[in-house]
Amino acid sequence: ALRMLSVIAQSEVELDAFAFCAVMRVCEKSSEWRIAVQLLCVMAHVAVESNRQVFNSAISACAKDSSWQKPLHLLSVMAECMVESDRSLLNAVISACEKSGEWERALQIFCELAHNIVGVGSISFSAAISACEKVAQWEKAVQLFRMMAQCNVKSTQTSQTP
Repeated sequence: ALRMLSVIAQSEVELDAFAFCAVMRVCEKSSEWRIAVQLLCVMAHVAVESNRQVFNSAISACAKDSSWQKPLHLLSVMAECMVESDRSLLNAVISACEKSGEWERALQIFCELAHNIVGVGSISFSAAISACEKVAQWEKAVQLFRMMAQCNVKSTQTSQTP
């Protein structure tokens, strides 16, 4: 991934957010979250403005590492960079929390998504329900499932899995 970026930098192609995002997606697929995060620093160093897609790729790469702190930290960096979060970004962070057993943090982010962003969808509900399930918080999971019906969000197979 870094070799690819180096080749791009040495060519006459301008390094932009799109190029960095493409390399970060390769990092995500190959579980190289550290490189994805380093690329965010490189972007700042070479004065390439970051955007939502770049952060989404970096957060997704970190989320695959089953660590909730890194994706959550990147959300705060995003805010500092004046980049707005969206449903897919927060879903990735909710999933990272769920994988780490941080159900309370997952629910906190879920509530932020429900109130401040563009609403929640089946992926958001599924990740939050799964976070509750992993730590035997069945009352919260049932509450979320009922809320899902009240919000007219179609349930997925994941959200229905016992």
